[in-house]
Amino acid sequence: MEDDRFDLYVLSADGTYSKNLTNSLENDFAPAWSPDLQRIAFISTGLREQVNSDTYRPGQDSLYMVNVDGTGLTNLTQRMGVRPSEGSRLRWSYAGHNLAFVGEADNDQDVFIVNAEGTLLRRITTQYPIGYFLYWSRDDQQIYYETTTDSGTALITVNLSDNHSQEMVANLDHALQYFLAPDQSKIAASIRDFKWVIGIKEMEGNEWTMIPNPDQASGLPFVYDLSWSPDSRRLAFVVQYVNMQSGLYVVNADGTELKRVDDIPTFDYSPPLYWFQDSRQLTYLNVVCQSSTTNCEWVIHIADVNSGQIQILDDQLHGAFTPILSPDNEQFLLIGQGEGEEGLYIMETDGSGFKRILERVVENALWAPYNYANQ
Repeated sequence: MEDDRFDLYVLSADGTYSKNLTNSLENDFAPAWSPDLQRIAFISTGLREQVNSDTYRPGQDSLYMVNVDGTGLTNLTQRMGVRPSEGSRLRWSYAGHNLAFVGEADNDQDVFIVNAEGTLLRRITTQYPIGYFLYWSRDDQQIYYETTTDSGTALITVNLSDNHSQEMVANLDHALQYFLAPDQSKIAASIRDFKWVIGIKEMEGNEWTMIPNPDQASGLPFVYDLSWSPDSRRLAFVVQYVNMQSGLYVVNADGTELKRVDDIPTFDYSPPLYWFQDSRQLTYLNVVCQSSTTNCEWVIHIADVNSGQIQILDDQLHGAFTPILSPDNEQFLLIGQGEGEEGLYIMETDGSGFKRILERVVENALWAPYNYANQ
């Protein structure tokens, strides 16, 4: 945060290199690295309009692009009358030539594609409000997205050559959200039902493998943070019940070996799950209490889902949320939010090397798989 606004920074993992890329704009958020790591797309409220000597009117949300050295700042959507929807995900094509996002124009919400130069904007949906399941096919020739229909939720495939769309996944009773496996071979759906918690199907198939409610005696479950393992062979998820019991579970993609990994107290905040690249270890935040249930803190846990062993790391922060695992699985980024602890921290995954690398209020952070210190 800079002067009561959130700017976009790049910095090295050791904190020796730091650059503000967007100090000419207002609040910037939802950054997305390009596949070649040379550009960052993000959403910004843009420039404020001064109404009088002490009053400003916020700008309109727009999709921007900037080079990692701070040059080439470009508004990709404002002149075309489209603004990104609240909570929109920015999805780069695999070749890095285009971005897909959920946007609003003419009071309608649709999926749009814009090229990286901002010279060509294309609407690819027109009929239904859509959710936030949004992916490119590996060959960049199709877009997969979620839509709500009169009878429920469905997944749609759009062929970009002719904008022809077809239903990829028919309505699944009580489905809440869909998740595409990393290898795009399977789709999972979280379900709000007394009997089932997850459905899994092959991308090209029609039959769902249903994962049962692991604790039906606790009542109606709600599934949080469904996460595919990097090898697409496992799913991790958190199940919360109305009686305030909840737990972390893992299941194989074929529906076998459903197991409880850890107990997680139920709170309004649900931390995300991160898999290690070995598809065997999971990292997440869980609550550790000292002498009483009123003296509790969120602490980093690493679970081996094969052996069941759980390692607890002392992150030394009293208000840290979301340990963000590095691509090489060797470090965590931590966002400090406690009084006097605001900033961005780094720590090795064995718990050593804890230090603050940015002393500013941080809204979110994400890794790039190399260091900018020598640029």
